[in-house]
Amino acid sequence: MNLEILFECPLPNGIHARPASVLAEICQGFNAEIYLDNLRNGERASMASVLAMISADVLLDDRCRIAIAGEEAHGAFEKLSHFIQHDFQHCDEALPELQQEVAIKLPRSLTLTKPDYIAAVSVSQGVATAKPMVLGQHRFSPEMKQIQGQGVALESQRIQDGLRALGQLLSDELNALGLGSQSTQTQVLNAHLAIVKDPELAQRIIGYLARGAEVSCAQAIMSTIDYFNERLGRAENVYLQERALDIQDIGSQLMRLLYGDEAVSQVVCLNEASIVITATLTPSAFIALSGPHLLGLVLESGGHTSHTVLLARAAGIPVLVGADKAVDFCRGSDSVTLDGNLGILLRNIQQSTQGFYQLEQKKAVALASCYQPFKHINASTLDGLGIEIAANIALSPEAKGAFLQGADAIGLFRTEMLFMDRDSAPSEQEQYLCYQEALQAANGSAVIIRTFDVGGDKPISYFNIGDEDNPFLGYRAVRTYPEFLAYFTTQLRALVRAAVFGNLRIMIPMIASVEEMRWVREQFDEVIAQLQQDNIEHAKPELGMMLEIPSAAFMIDSLAQYADFFSIGSNDLAQYFLACDRGNKRLSALYSNYHPGFIRLLSQVVDDAKTAGRWLGLCGEMAADNQLLPLLVGLGLDEISMAAPGIAKAKANVVSLDHRACHALVKRVMACPDIESVKAQLAEFHHSGVSKPVLERGLILTDCDVSCRAEAIKILADNLLVQGRVRSSDAIEEALWQREDMFSTGLGFGIAIPHCKTDDVMHNSISLLRLQAPIEWEEGGEPVDIVFMLAVKNSDGGDVHMKYFSKLARKIVHESFRHELRTCPDDASLLTYLSKVLEL
Repeated sequence: MNLEILFECPLPNGIHARPASVLAEICQGFNAEIYLDNLRNGERASMASVLAMISADVLLDDRCRIAIAGEEAHGAFEKLSHFIQHDFQHCDEALPELQQEVAIKLPRSLTLTKPDYIAAVSVSQGVATAKPMVLGQHRFSPEMKQIQGQGVALESQRIQDGLRALGQLLSDELNALGLGSQSTQTQVLNAHLAIVKDPELAQRIIGYLARGAEVSCAQAIMSTIDYFNERLGRAENVYLQERALDIQDIGSQLMRLLYGDEAVSQVVCLNEASIVITATLTPSAFIALSGPHLLGLVLESGGHTSHTVLLARAAGIPVLVGADKAVDFCRGSDSVTLDGNLGILLRNIQQSTQGFYQLEQKKAVALASCYQPFKHINASTLDGLGIEIAANIALSPEAKGAFLQGADAIGLFRTEMLFMDRDSAPSEQEQYLCYQEALQAANGSAVIIRTFDVGGDKPISYFNIGDEDNPFLGYRAVRTYPEFLAYFTTQLRALVRAAVFGNLRIMIPMIASVEEMRWVREQFDEVIAQLQQDNIEHAKPELGMMLEIPSAAFMIDSLAQYADFFSIGSNDLAQYFLACDRGNKRLSALYSNYHPGFIRLLSQVVDDAKTAGRWLGLCGEMAADNQLLPLLVGLGLDEISMAAPGIAKAKANVVSLDHRACHALVKRVMACPDIESVKAQLAEFHHSGVSKPVLERGLILTDCDVSCRAEAIKILADNLLVQGRVRSSDAIEEALWQREDMFSTGLGFGIAIPHCKTDDVMHNSISLLRLQAPIEWEEGGEPVDIVFMLAVKNSDGGDVHMKYFSKLARKIVHESFRHELRTCPDDASLLTYLSKVLEL
C-alpha cells in the first residue's frame, strides 16, 4: 500500500542542499521506497539522494507529493508527516551570499590617476600585476557529439565501469595526499567523490542512454551536465549554482576516462606570469593551472563558496569573483592589475596608477619591517608581565605558517574541518596523523586542540542531529558526545596517541555543568587505561575546557577539580551572556565586547581561575581587537589567541603597555554604566599613553622623487601609519584632501602645508617632505619643493592645530629659514634645526 503526503513548499529558496540533506537523513533511516514529486513540473526524485531532490527544482509554494512504499512505510510516513508539518519550514537557513552591488570607495590618490577598472568582490586579498590569460568556456571536443552508441546495455556498463574507475582515481588522489591531509584540495576531492557515488548521477546518465540504442556515453554525459546546469543554474542562491560547476568537472573527468584526453578541450598551460580571467573555472582546471606563473584569478561568476575559490585561497593568490564582463574588459590588454584589497580589476594602467601601487607595496614592506622585530619575542609589558600571543588554526598545515608569523603557541585548533564535507567520520589513524603534523610543527610549543564542535552552524550529515528551533543553544558539541561516543572516543585515542609528539592540550567545547566535565574526565581516563592495557604508545596531556557558557563561568572552583586549564571563548560567551545573536545586525548595538557587564564577568573569571590555580587563555574576536588589548593585559590573562597575521602587531603593542596602568583601566571600565562610557575610557587611555614627539627623525623624508601633489600627500599619510602615529593612512589622506578641496595649502616660497584634524590621529605630528625637484601644487600656482604636513588629534581642539600652523607660517617668510630647509645635508640635521627654531 502506497502512502502519500501532500504539501506546499514553504521554503523561500526552495529545496536546496540543506533541507534536502535533512530529508535524505530521515528517509535513509527507513527500509522504504520514498519519492518526492514536484507537481508543478512533473519531476520525480528519490528522497535517498540529495542531488536528486535538488534537481527536482522545488521552489517556494510548489505543490509536492511524497510517495512512500515498503516494509517500514508507516514509520517513514509518521516521521515525515511530523517533520513536514512542524519542522520543515525552519530548515531553510540562509546560505552565504555575496553583495552583488559592489560599492567601491577608492583612495583619493588612486582616483586622481583616473584608472580604467571594473569593481568585483574580493574573496582573497593581495595585489598582482601580470599578463591577462583569458580563458573561454569549458568545451567538449565537437567529435563527442557524433559518437554512436553500441547499445543500451553496453553503454550502461561502460558508464558504471567509468564511474567506478573515477571513484577509484579520486580515492587514489586522496591517498596520495595522505590520510592526515586537511588541504583544501583534499576537501574538494572528498566532495567530488561524494557526487560520483551519488546514485542519482549514474541513474541520470543511464536514463539518457535508455532513450535509444544510438545514444552514446558521451552524449548521455553531456546531456546530464546540461540537465544539472539548467536545474541548478535556476537556484535562487549562489551556493547551489556552483554545485553545477562541480558536476561539469566530474563529467569532464569521466569523459576523459572513457574517451581519452582529446575528448575535452585542453587547459592552457601558463609559461609566464599571468592573471587568469574566465567566466568559470573547474577545480581540476585550477589545479592544472596552479604553479609559480599563476599570480591571480578573476571569475565572472559571483560565488565565493566554489571549490575553485577555496583552492585559490589556499594557494595564497588574490581572487575576485562576480567580475561582470571581465573577459570582455581584458581582451586586448597587455597587462592587468588585480587589487584584492580594494576589490577591483584594472587594465593597462598608466604610469601614475603604477606609482600608486608602487607606493602601496612600499608601505606594506615598511609595515612588515616595523613589526618584524617583535614577531618572535616573548611579549612582556613595560613592568615585566608576560603574556602568550597564540594563533587560531582550523587545519594542521596552518600550524607551520602560524609559528613562522610569530605564534608562541596554537591557542585554538578547531577540529570540525576534519569531520565536515565527507560521508563518514575520519578514522583514528587519519586524525592521529593530522594532530601529529601540528605538534611537530610546534616543536615543543603548546598546541590546544579542541574536540569536535558539531551542530549549531556546523551540521554534519552522519551525526543525524536533525533540525532544531535553537541550534546554537541546542544539541551540539559535548552534549552530543554520549550519543556519538564512538566518534568522541576515537578522537580522544588519536589525540592521546599523538601527544607523544609534543605539548598537547585537549580542550572540550560547550561545557555548562560540572557533571559534563566529570563525565568527560571519566571517558578520558578510560581511554588512557585502554591504551595502557593494549601497550600502545601514548602520553597523558592536560585536559581542559572552553568557558563559553555563563553557568560554567560561575562554577570555576568546582570545574577545576576536573579541568586542568580554561580558555574563554569570547564570541559565544558574550552572545550567551548578553542574550544576543552575534550574527543579527539588528542587535549589533547590544552585542559588544565593550559591555561593562561583560568586562565584569571576565574579571571575575580571571580571579576565580587564579584562585583555583588554573591557567587561563582567551580566543575569539576580542583577542584580535587592539583597542581592547590594554583591558586583556590588565585582566591578567595568561594567553590570547588570534589569527596569525595579527600576532606581530599584538606583540608590538603589548611591549608598550604598563600592566599596572592597564589593571587600573579595568577597574575604571567596570565602574562604567554603558558601552559608550567604556569606549570613552579606552580612548582616553590610548591618548594618555606616552606621547611621541611632535617631530622626530622618522617624520622627515628627504630627496624624494615625487611627481605630483597626490603622490606627496599619499607618501606623507602612509609614513604616519608606518611610524605608528595614525590608525589609517587612507583616512588621513582623505582628511587632508577635504582641506585641499576647500582651499589650496600652497603658501608661496615653494612651500605647502597640507593639514588635518581627525580622531584617526593618535600622536600629533609635523612631517617634512623635501623633493628632488619642484612639482605643481595647484593649477597655475607656484611650484613646490618643500611640504610640511600637520596631523592633529581632533580631541586636542583647534588651538593646538593653529599653534603649529602659525609657527611654520611665521618662519617660512624668512629666507634664512627656507635656505636651511633646502640645504641641510640630511634628516638628522633637519631634525636638529627644526626642533630648535620651532621650539619643539
